[in-house]
Amino acid sequence: MNLIDGVNGLCGAVALCILSALLFLSYKTADITMLSLIFSVILILIPFMLMNYPYGRIFLGDLGAYSLGLIVSMLTIILFGRHPEISPWGGVLILIYPATEVVFSLLRRVVRGASIYHADTAHLHLKFFHFFRPQPSYKKMANALVTPILSPLWLFPLITISWVYQNPFFIFITILLFLLCYGLLYAIVPNVKKNS
Repeated sequence: MNLIDGVNGLCGAVALCILSALLFLSYKTADITMLSLIFSVILILIPFMLMNYPYGRIFLGDLGAYSLGLIVSMLTIILFGRHPEISPWGGVLILIYPATEVVFSLLRRVVRGASIYHADTAHLHLKFFHFFRPQPSYKKMANALVTPILSPLWLFPLITISWVYQNPFFIFITILLFLLCYGLLYAIVPNVKKNS
């Protein structure tokens, strides 16, 4: 979650979609305990989102992003552990956007010979940010545009899990479709210039 916490609202929106997908699966499996727990976390996250997007009045920061990632990951593991009738590939689909960002960033840095321990500006959301920011005076507007522009990526698991959660083959195809969409988006958006 820390890797997607570079623009206002993105990390929170991704977390809300992941939690909503888990809420849907809790409802479908009639797991009242998980339903209540996940709904409580969503209620806690909504006030943060209202303050974070679009103006960035508060931020998650590293600790907040790591904590949110831990909570979301643990809820996913617990839900799928309690319900072996749901394919574990469903968990992969639900977490696909942050997982793709981590794996792709790692592979990109290894291929380019860059350190995997240092920050870079080649994340997809930062490429969009610099694409929308032609001048420094537009920085706040550019920041606020990135989250809705990336909504097809962070909404993808929430929308598709409701159709495919019962069929592992369709879940796997949906994961491949997401990876294709992510790769195409990444290839289309120009790289950040060194002087920006």
